[in-house]
Amino acid sequence: MIDNKWFCEPNDQRESWCFLFLQMNDHCIICRWEVGYGNPTMFVRKVTNRKSREREIIKELLRELYCCRKEGITLITYRYDVLSMLRTRIILLNIEDVCLRGLNYICIEQLLKEYFLSGTLNLSDMPELVKKMNIETSGSSQVQLLWSLFLRIGPMLPSGVI
Repeated sequence: MIDNKWFCEPNDQRESWCFLFLQMNDHCIICRWEVGYGNPTMFVRKVTNRKSREREIIKELLRELYCCRKEGITLITYRYDVLSMLRTRIILLNIEDVCLRGLNYICIEQLLKEYFLSGTLNLSDMPELVKKMNIETSGSSQVQLLWSLFLRIGPMLPSGVI
């Protein structure tokens, strides 16, 4: 038997997925974001914005997304329009040197519409949907709820979808 293993043991701390939640105010200004990292075994960590001005909030988020893009970590959002909202705010604020090309992206809302009977699910309210699916919600952040929801529906999707 070989004592020196050249392969890695499974790592519960690996960051397979990046979950993004954006919060906008009534004037369509991004006022808060959460990014969470997880894998099929556990929710690893959560990062939130520390700035208060929208321009700084977005720049901080872009630094986090750059790491995801560079590491090949798939970005997962609930709503389909999250990246559209982010792109629009970047353009309107004239933030330069931004590249989101190459970012792998999955939208849970889109998966639910395409592969489940979305008429029986209220897709506009993620916390309500999570509760209806009997996913534990107490003390969970938005990105932890996204992770739990993704783990619930992921195994039921056709291979190659995610």
